[in-house]
Amino acid sequence: KDRSSKSFFNNMKNKLSSRNTPEDVGQALRSGMDRLLPNLPGGSGASGSRSVSPGPQGRPPAGRVATNQPTPESEINKNVQQAINACRPEARSLLQNRQHMEVIKEALNEGYCDVSGMEGDLVLVGNVENIRIYAGKDIPNPRELLLQTKLDSIRRFITIIRPLKKVYKLPDASLHIFYDLSGPVIAFNAGGALFLNLRYYEGWHDTQLKQKEPMKAMISWFFTLAHEIAHNLIGPHNAEHSYYMNQISQTHLLALVDELQALQFGISQA
Repeated sequence: KDRSSKSFFNNMKNKLSSRNTPEDVGQALRSGMDRLLPNLPGGSGASGSRSVSPGPQGRPPAGRVATNQPTPESEINKNVQQAINACRPEARSLLQNRQHMEVIKEALNEGYCDVSGMEGDLVLVGNVENIRIYAGKDIPNPRELLLQTKLDSIRRFITIIRPLKKVYKLPDASLHIFYDLSGPVIAFNAGGALFLNLRYYEGWHDTQLKQKEPMKAMISWFFTLAHEIAHNLIGPHNAEHSYYMNQISQTHLLALVDELQALQFGISQA
């Protein structure tokens, strides 16, 4: 198994470093992850709800004026970097009007959707390993719940999102964790501040982390973050948002493969 896994990682790095088309790279990632992680919900998909894969990306977003020449790769990469640079820390202790934030909704027949009119504010309850932790205002004794009862699961979640912060080269303190009691919100982007839901991590991935199997979780949250980062460029969930989510994912796949290899074989990443 180790030999097969190493072969997959080396093959992926060769493809990502060469002139293969985005379709080739995306297919290699999907087929390889399906072999390594056969029980990942939705194949090698994102967020555990439906498959989201890198590519194809040969066409410009819908609505863009067609020209005889493709958009220069340098311009696309400039926009991707702009989306990364737009991520920021959240300084507020109380987040209100969440109905205006972009979110991911768990629904197999709808995929990623906006959740509008969502009630309930988030309050800052503390800081764990330099990541700010928020809780729904309706949660009783939130500091005790999150900073004591759920502290171990938060720390395991951080072992997933910290490498992803490095993969995307996100600004310091731009990732935040929140916890609510119910609802479909997996993650959201609050004006560049990225929030990830501990409740969904616990439901989907914490058991795997306890068993020292972090790869499925890292792949899932990699695509979730790409979705949210893309909202720094495009607000609505439309073809252009999907285009930039794919570009952001593809641009950072090589770094993801390095982190997955480090997790699989205990390789130290500089």
